[in-house]
Amino acid sequence: MVEVRIEEDGNGPRLLIRDTDTGDSIRLDPLELEALTRMRHSDFGPFLVRDRGVS
Repeated sequence: MVEVRIEEDGNGPRLLIRDTDTGDSIRLDPLELEALTRMRHSDFGPFLVRDRGVS
């Protein structure tokens, strides 16, 4: 499960994505989000955590 929200700060809006289990989070600016739209689903494979102790 993740929490997704927009955060406004002095540098402009950021999309906050937070893992509700671990509390890990990332803030992405509009340019970073645009770059994600240019990726294919297969490009995300290396980013997936395969072993988190969950079967």
